[in-house]
Amino acid sequence: MDMIDTKRFIAAMTMAVLTLAGCGKSAPVAVESVSLDKTQVTLEKGASQALVATVLPANAADKSMSWSSSDEGVVTVDQEGTLTGIAYGKATVTVTTTDGELTASCDVTVKATLAAVDLGLSVKWASYNVGASGPEEYGDYFAWGETDVKSVYDKPSYTMTENINTLTSGCDVAAVRMGGSWRMPTDAEWSKLRSECDWQWTTVDGVDGYKVSGTVEGYTDNWIFLPAAGYKKDSSLEEAGTSGRYWSSGLCTLDKSKSYYTTFTSSGRSGNRCDRFLGLTVRAVTE
Repeated sequence: MDMIDTKRFIAAMTMAVLTLAGCGKSAPVAVESVSLDKTQVTLEKGASQALVATVLPANAADKSMSWSSSDEGVVTVDQEGTLTGIAYGKATVTVTTTDGELTASCDVTVKATLAAVDLGLSVKWASYNVGASGPEEYGDYFAWGETDVKSVYDKPSYTMTENINTLTSGCDVAAVRMGGSWRMPTDAEWSKLRSECDWQWTTVDGVDGYKVSGTVEGYTDNWIFLPAAGYKKDSSLEEAGTSGRYWSSGLCTLDKSKSYYTTFTSSGRSGNRCDRFLGLTVRAVTE
């Protein structure tokens, strides 16, 4: 083999090796899914919380992604997935992969600022219910003297067996859930709210209930909204949208199986007593 043939042979072999090497390369691994560590988040205004996105498979070639908010007036999100509450409301935050444009979403609620509203009475009233994020939300339902939300409200599941004339802080759900000086109103404080304030049946953001305004000079521009949240019996929500039932902290002394509450419909309001095991809403007060 002469010099020229030798060079041609080497060149041919080199090409063959390169060709074989190229055939052995695998295609880039594509993204198959993306998920978030949370699908629902509740934030205070001004508070921040990070979401964690997971892209699969772990060896995907391009795991880059982008973040967006459906309403940046409510919540913003940076490109690291950190949420920041801007104003009361609800919005959806979505992460989208660059490869395949796959998405995952998280529903975000930014809570309204809790205010102690002075209606010119002996106590100030919370601007929304215990467990709610804003004035028009029903919030959570509680059996009298219990502080946990339950799926069933009936006598067998009722755990508050003590007969306490007025609930103490350890079993006062407003004190436990909201802290500070918040507590459940007494029956007398509810009576003053019913008799000494102006009650107007109205609708706030599609929710029926009462706008309760102060009548004392200097307080007539102050008001709270009490949604007609109904009540819970067994596992059912009863009368939502047509009536409200709100616990007081007082035990019925005539029948200790019952406690005092305030009830209302569009036609009026009154104080009453009912079985302690039922699930009612709670509106807190503070001095």
